[in-house]
Amino acid sequence: MQRRQPTPHGRGARAALLVCLMALGSAVAAPFAQAEPTAVPAQVRALHQLTDLSTNVESFCQTLVETAQLTIQTPDHPMTKQLDASQRERWLSAVTKACEPDRAVERHLRAFAADYTPDAARAVTDWYTSETGKHLLALEAAAAETDWDAEVSPFIDQITKEPVPVERVKLFERIDAAVQSTEDAALLQAGVGEILTYAARALMPEAERTPREAIDQQLAALRTHYAQQMRNQQSVVFMFVYRGASDEELAAFADFAESPAAHWLHASHRMAMLQLIAELREEVEAELSGV
Repeated sequence: MQRRQPTPHGRGARAALLVCLMALGSAVAAPFAQAEPTAVPAQVRALHQLTDLSTNVESFCQTLVETAQLTIQTPDHPMTKQLDASQRERWLSAVTKACEPDRAVERHLRAFAADYTPDAARAVTDWYTSETGKHLLALEAAAAETDWDAEVSPFIDQITKEPVPVERVKLFERIDAAVQSTEDAALLQAGVGEILTYAARALMPEAERTPREAIDQQLAALRTHYAQQMRNQQSVVFMFVYRGASDEELAAFADFAESPAAHWLHASHRMAMLQLIAELREEVEAELSGV
């Protein structure tokens, strides 16, 4: 599964453009009942750590808070322009409090554990502990620390002059199609918008609140726009992140990505993120509306 990746504006601007994790069936998730704290089996927690899902959740929280910070720094931002200074501070405080990274990771872990399948988990573990799997994980970790301007921009210039071989591009396309990384990027971008939009709505007088149906329609349109916008970018991200991988390693990655075990991992991760996004939205709305 594709995970941590650089944005085209560097790590400090992840709030401006979030890339590459999960896909959303509808732009706004249906409400979920918040899970009560339960003990998570050690093997589930170990798999969660091995596959780096906790980093995905932490990155989502960071992006959510950074986006909120940038929004209130823009006085005429359409999301918060009708809020006064005190309301904006409450809005930012509620979002930051709800998306505390350690708590969010535990929420995601509990939801992920609900769909734990031992056979699929063993196959996933085998892949990530293989030499190829460990090498690709190392490449992803290195890419997460990349300075876009210093390294990625020159890489784009390079592949513009010397295009990546067609067969290698096809391998990237197989992987992208299997893990749905472009759609995943749209899910997280829409999830950020969902939480922040409903948080701002909760601070408005009841009579002035935009109907939920209208917000949902806007978020659905934005999700489609994000997916289209990110498709070309995603190809470049793949090429850069895995530039140190051989064609044989990429072929093995594509085979794994198309396997039932990888599909289970992706689906479980996606559903856990949907639940997390819904819980965060409901918690922030409740706090800001005084429920």
